[in-house]
Amino acid sequence: RGGGRVPNRLVTLALHAASAPPPPAPVVMNTDRESGPRTSVATSPTSGAPIALGYVHRDFAVVGQRFTIGGTDGPPATVTGLAH
Repeated sequence: RGGGRVPNRLVTLALHAASAPPPPAPVVMNTDRESGPRTSVATSPTSGAPIALGYVHRDFAVVGQRFTIGGTDGPPATVTGLAH
């Protein structure tokens, strides 16, 4: 079905809010399409801002891609890195 390709990739997300919704919170594209779950969240020791890990569809696992966490009205997040 997927040609042997994994549908989702694990990415790091920078959250643009003081806190994140509790798990399990979906990672949602601006098209209202749920991409995957946010798996964990912590406070960055360098910036003091929340950062998270989450799964997003492989076609949108690109540094700089924007999502929201927990639904379309949730806090915005930006992909900052790709897990290998």
